[in-house]
Amino acid sequence: RVKAVFLIELSDNEFMRNDFCERMQALFRYYGVMYDRIIFKISETVSSKASEYHIKKISDMTQMGFRFIITNFGNGFSDLNRLSGLDAVCVSLDRKLVRKASESQKAAEMLSDMIDILHKADFYVIADGVDTLWQNQMVKNIHGDFSTGRVIGEFLAKYEVVSLLGRYE
Repeated sequence: RVKAVFLIELSDNEFMRNDFCERMQALFRYYGVMYDRIIFKISETVSSKASEYHIKKISDMTQMGFRFIITNFGNGFSDLNRLSGLDAVCVSLDRKLVRKASESQKAAEMLSDMIDILHKADFYVIADGVDTLWQNQMVKNIHGDFSTGRVIGEFLAKYEVVSLLGRYE
């Protein structure tokens, strides 16, 4: 059987709450959800605002089994120093980078170099906004780990997601 994993996108306000870690623990305990089934998505903008307190909370939560993805990377500050201090397992590259890379050889080379740097820092790399087979092949050629976008499939309706999740543990 496949183990279902849930991605939860965090808003600025939710993530920046001082009781965020405690609230998440209580919530998942109440519903009986295992921490390793949850991956929190934090945007590059939110992660750039994180204080040392919040960075420590991410580290604490990672030790408990939660995982984090930094999304929209390359859209804002793209702070590699900040990124290296976060206990995230994956970085999702902004869709605009993929689009530009599919239009320009120079942009594709820059994206490839960015993926190499992220891999050297032990991050998995997701290319977001992959909408064509050609873009999907380009991402594979420059060693992106995963792709998301319409080339993978159309978005599912809420009832389809619930039905799909019911098939897994």
